[in-house]
Amino acid sequence: MHVIRLLILVGFLVSTALIDVSAGIPKPTWQTGYLILADGDRRAGELDYNWQAETVLLREPDGRIRAFSASQVQQFGWQASPGQKARLFITLPGSIRQAPASLAFFEVCAEGPIMVVRRMKRAHGLFRRAYNNPIRNFDPETPDPHDSFFDYFAHINGQFLSFKRFYVAIYQAHMAAYRQELQQFVQVRHLNEKSQFGQLRIVEQYNRLAERQTASVNTPVN
Repeated sequence: MHVIRLLILVGFLVSTALIDVSAGIPKPTWQTGYLILADGDRRAGELDYNWQAETVLLREPDGRIRAFSASQVQQFGWQASPGQKARLFITLPGSIRQAPASLAFFEVCAEGPIMVVRRMKRAHGLFRRAYNNPIRNFDPETPDPHDSFFDYFAHINGQFLSFKRFYVAIYQAHMAAYRQELQQFVQVRHLNEKSQFGQLRIVEQYNRLAERQTASVNTPVN
């Protein structure tokens, strides 16, 4: 009798989870942009990126919709909302380890001497609810101070350096040349150095300082 009740309970939970997930599947949100295929062919049209499926959809002028995985694409992007920078997604090996891995999509959050990319955290478990996933009702354009949906990495010399080890692996190892300027930047902006939001702002400022220095060195003296 107890076994029957247990089976009924398990069946109810599974069906509830499946219904919840199916109800959370979003409709495409089309953005006018471009897509560059693996062979270099550039296509323009309306795009939609599904974070969970890691698939980009291209709606062509005749209404046909094509789906592309990371192995078929070099990059894609579109203009963002007013006041936000353009969105850019690129393909990189999807593993943070040294072993070879299949390609995966990453969104570029910062460009420069230190490039920062983000990828949605992998879902685990049957009962992970769909509304906890950023693909359901919103597509976050910028990192939130309490962002918990994404993993952030500095991509340097082909390696992924996780923001979870930001101070040692990124700040101390690659940004020490501007330590004083960055500390002042943090204090003036009242940034939380332990948040992904604050860490990204620090990298952006480092890139500005490094590029400014490079430009001054390369400027000819009359």
